[in-house]
Amino acid sequence: DSHAFAIPHHVGYKRGWRGANFDYHRADTAPVVEIFSEHGCNETERAPFPMIRHSMGGRATDNMISRQLKQGLRFGFVASSDDHRGYPGAYGEGIVGVWAEGLTRKGLFEAIHSRRTFAASGDRIGLEVRLNGEPMGSELAPVSDRQIDVRVLAQDSLKMVELIRNGRVIDRHFPEDAVDSPVQLPGRAKCRIQYGWGPWAALDLGRTCDWDMTLRIDGGKFLRALPCFQAAPFDEERRDRLQVVSEREIRLQSATTRVQCYGEDPSKSLVLELEGNTNATLSLEMRAPEQRTVQVQLQDLVEDNLIEFTGIFTSESYIIGPLISPVEYTANFRWTDNRDGGAGTDWYYVRATQHNGHMAWSSPIWVG
Repeated sequence: DSHAFAIPHHVGYKRGWRGANFDYHRADTAPVVEIFSEHGCNETERAPFPMIRHSMGGRATDNMISRQLKQGLRFGFVASSDDHRGYPGAYGEGIVGVWAEGLTRKGLFEAIHSRRTFAASGDRIGLEVRLNGEPMGSELAPVSDRQIDVRVLAQDSLKMVELIRNGRVIDRHFPEDAVDSPVQLPGRAKCRIQYGWGPWAALDLGRTCDWDMTLRIDGGKFLRALPCFQAAPFDEERRDRLQVVSEREIRLQSATTRVQCYGEDPSKSLVLELEGNTNATLSLEMRAPEQRTVQVQLQDLVEDNLIEFTGIFTSESYIIGPLISPVEYTANFRWTDNRDGGAGTDWYYVRATQHNGHMAWSSPIWVG
């Protein structure tokens, strides 16, 4: 494993790759490297998500992504859980996005080899960056006028989008500056259902809690449901199950615990993208850990959330909302940069940060 080091990892391969033909001594043969994993972030030694798990130790400056790019290496970015639980896509441990021509093995590997990838820390933040029309991972001939087009589809409200050139931030975009009003109904929004917590493991009170619930919407419809499921608890009898029954009904079975939970986060969540009118109602019918039904009008979630406990202190709890408007979780804009075409090589990438702390990084684009 390379972990914190800017050398090939997992999907690193050479042209004509036929198997586990990794070359851990030549970073220039790797199309992508891991900028984030369950160990932490190795963008720079000052980046969020420090490496504090297992026996990795701290972050060495000369092993960071930024230093390797400054030394002239060219690679794209990926993120992956890098744990050994056999839980692909474990929430909060890193996930990779790929811009491919199609969802085939050949298409995916071609996209990875071409560095059309982006990395995210946990929430499935969609990120697309083009420079003069060319996608992330591209190498352009010297040119003075540079147009950087950015498109972000977040799962929470966006706090900031940054443009990095040669390791330094040269521009920032704050989407919330353009938000004039909250969610408008009838209209579209996102709503996060978070559940878990429970008794403290440190006091030998920890337990695994099973959840069984159905979500329904009246006066609207569900457009999409994205799971945020951690890797623990993990056993053959407890698997997170999400079923979209219809555009008005979603079934969820899951389990949470404070015992050995990843990152000391004893909760899981579900991000709902929905559409509703002014009288739309969201209901949660729970069968476990207790039987109850809760209803809330979408209008009441525009500025507030709803938190409920499943029993007496220290029982588990859950939170519904608040709603997030499309102008808060999407961004589509253009930056311009003018440089002397003969000044040497420049590399650019974009970093997006949500208010809940989750981040995404585009693979670099080189000019010159």
